[in-house]
Amino acid sequence: MARYASFKNNILHGAGNVSKTLAQIKAVKEVDGVTVFSITQSKLDMINDGWTATESGGIVSVVEPVGWLAEYQTKAKAKLKAKGKIHAYSIWTIKDQLNVNGGLEAGNTTKARKDTFVNAMKTEWGVVKTAINNAVNKAGVDAVTPSWPTTPAP
Repeated sequence: MARYASFKNNILHGAGNVSKTLAQIKAVKEVDGVTVFSITQSKLDMINDGWTATESGGIVSVVEPVGWLAEYQTKAKAKLKAKGKIHAYSIWTIKDQLNVNGGLEAGNTTKARKDTFVNAMKTEWGVVKTAINNAVNKAGVDAVTPSWPTTPAP
C-alpha cells in the first residue's frame, strides 16, 4: 500500500492510498507536469479532512487552514445532536407519548418521567457541547462520546 500526494504547478492535484508501489503510481500519474510524492497516513488523513498541502523540494507539508477546527466542531455537534434526537425517540416509546398527550396514565407520572428524561438529555447535551468546544484538535472532537440516558424513568 502506498500513500501519495500529487502536485501540478505546486498545487495539490490529488492524494490517495492505493495497493500499488510508489513507482507504479508515478508511472501512471506523472504526466503533464504532475509530480507524485510519498506521504504518511496522518498527512493523507489531514488532506482528506480539507487541510492545505504544499510541496517544496520534494517535502510535502500539510497545514490546518484558519477556522478548520471550528467548522469541524460545528459539524460534530450537529451530527451528535441528530443522534441524540434519534436516541430520544427510540427510548421514549409511542406508549409514553400517548400517555403524556392523551392523559392515559393516572396523575402526572408520565409527565414527570418525560420532564426528567428531557432534563437528563439537555444536561448531557450541555456536557457534549462543552467537551467539543474545549477540544483543541480533531482527535479531541472525535473522542467526545455522549452518555445519553437509557430510560425515561425518573
